[in-house]
Amino acid sequence: MKKIKLTLEQATAIEKWLENYGDDKEELLRLHAGNGIWSKYSIAMNELSLSDMAKALFVGYEVGFQVFQVGDWIVNRHGSVGLVEEIINDNYCGNWYTIDGYFICSMCVYKTTSSLRKATSEETKKVKLLPLWKEIVRDAGEFKIGDIIELDNQLGFKIYYDSQIETAKEQYEAGNVTGFYPAESFVSLSGDEDTNKNKTELDNIFA
Repeated sequence: MKKIKLTLEQATAIEKWLENYGDDKEELLRLHAGNGIWSKYSIAMNELSLSDMAKALFVGYEVGFQVFQVGDWIVNRHGSVGLVEEIINDNYCGNWYTIDGYFICSMCVYKTTSSLRKATSEETKKVKLLPLWKEIVRDAGEFKIGDIIELDNQLGFKIYYDSQIETAKEQYEAGNVTGFYPAESFVSLSGDEDTNKNKTELDNIFA
């Protein structure tokens, strides 16, 4: 029986799961058969049928290169995120950014580069959010005392201490922050107009 061809993203997801769970191939196949709905770093396995997963685990697999279209966000082996803006001959061309959304350069990469993979929704989200961070004059993922953090399916919190800033950063990196109210949006009731900020513009900036 021939080895199955997987994308780099699928192969990485399988290898990472096996690494984390004692190389238990039987358990991985059992979970895939019973559920087959994966998330976070394992999400690429959702594209595999049960028979394809069995072949990959017990026959073997080869990593082929993925085919992308104009408008796709892709990631290279360095972790940089690129937007495919043009396909010129055998190259994907466009702008490349750091994972935090900072522009690196415009360049083309060969279509046959096996290390290319499609960016996750969280990776593209971070790049697209950079203009919003710039609007409130902060670096991406920069939180401050006074910010109110909203979390996905969790109780949010207000930052009172430096330790909570680190917690907010960790939650942001994990993709759990759905939005936040910057401290700059605070409306003072002291009667001092200079301390009031434009709450309308800043509220829900990340909604």
